[in-house]
Amino acid sequence: MNRVDMRRVTQEAIRMAREMGIALEKGGTLFLDEGAVMHLISEALKEYGVIYATLGEAKREYSDILEEYAVSRVDLSRVQDGILVYVPRNTVIEEPISTCYALARRGVVQRVYNLYVAEANAHMVTSTGCYALTDEGAHWSVTDVHLGEGARASSIMIHNWRPGIRVSMSKRARILDRAYLSAFYINSSVPERITSMTELLLEGEDSKADSDTIVNAAGSSRYDYISIARLSGPGSSAQLLSRIVARGSAEVRNVIRIEASSPGTRGHIECRALQLGNARVSTLPELLSSTRDAELTHEASIGKISREQLNYLFTRGFDEEEATSLIVKGFMGAGLGRVPEPLRPVVGRIIEELSRGGM
Repeated sequence: MNRVDMRRVTQEAIRMAREMGIALEKGGTLFLDEGAVMHLISEALKEYGVIYATLGEAKREYSDILEEYAVSRVDLSRVQDGILVYVPRNTVIEEPISTCYALARRGVVQRVYNLYVAEANAHMVTSTGCYALTDEGAHWSVTDVHLGEGARASSIMIHNWRPGIRVSMSKRARILDRAYLSAFYINSSVPERITSMTELLLEGEDSKADSDTIVNAAGSSRYDYISIARLSGPGSSAQLLSRIVARGSAEVRNVIRIEASSPGTRGHIECRALQLGNARVSTLPELLSSTRDAELTHEASIGKISREQLNYLFTRGFDEEEATSLIVKGFMGAGLGRVPEPLRPVVGRIIEELSRGGM
């Protein structure tokens, strides 16, 4: 196995940037210049055969990879932003490759296409953050993932939008023989509307996917999430979990579906929602099997914090605000153990803040 030391790669890129006179520290905070430092990291990763490129660079130099591994049909001539991450066979990256997208200009439609490729027996960890600095605009994104035989990928996506932002996003993953995808998504914001579509294509034998979705719905925002796992590979399996905390007058629609069409397939859906306030929540688990040798199950619940839970914590000395925060934290953090170790502290802090009604 060819192991990539991302910490060394990043430290080397920062050292070189400083030698080039690039100011990276302001007020005690480290800033990575997205052009210079990303280029340096990209150059360092080439030593391992890893490609980390902007979409513009990928169009010019790696169009063959974009064409061969794309899962969605996207007219890239209309897309300005995005990245390509390509990890060759038998190469392991245990530290996250991180990308951040900021919607900074008022009234702009940000269009993003990302492609992540892990060849046979490759491992990768990716982290993507999206946020807005303006209260008016739109974000449109497509993310494709290709996992070759025996590949493993862990990904986390964090959304932190502002009121007035409309978001439309889709993610499609092709998972081949014995490959495994672990995907974790958190929305911690109150945009105008989010529409999300996730499709996991488990085409390979004994392929596997776990998907965790955490949604903090608040204000008068509208949230529409659709997640589908298609089990077409013999022995493939998927687990789709979602936890929604709905506050204020938010409206949430959550559709989760598993389709089994091959023998020996297994799937489980768990969708739970906690209502705090007058929010409206619709959660729809769907199971569809066209083979007799499939095992599909689901659990679904919508409810509020019970008086018994609160009373128990009252007897332990917590007031109502503290007790509510603890219950919400436990509810949202149930899948924290599946987050890649390097990213677990970050996700834990976000959940901590959301449990207190923050972000």
